[in-house]
Amino acid sequence: VVVSQAIDLMHSSIKGISGVVVDCKDTPIFAVSFDNKVTWMKWGGTDWVTVADELTGMTRLEFEAITTEQWQAKYELSSDMYIRCTLTDTTQSVTSVNINFIN
Repeated sequence: VVVSQAIDLMHSSIKGISGVVVDCKDTPIFAVSFDNKVTWMKWGGTDWVTVADELTGMTRLEFEAITTEQWQAKYELSSDMYIRCTLTDTTQSVTSVNINFIN
């Protein structure tokens, strides 16, 4: 399990998140925390939902498919966020996770 450092959402130049682009191999699992890693969430198709454990989350395609409007629901209420990536076997890797901010 790999967890990012805090991603500051309070910078005055940041107005939102337009999307995420992931460079990875195989099928790692992603989740996001908006409350200092107390709970981890995924976009569940209609709303943000809490995930049960480290083996629950989003695929790369699901993570990249989150829209600006869907991000906004959490972005507006949060000062920072964390990204968690779970690698379940040695064939998986993540080279980069790029967040596209709206400035």
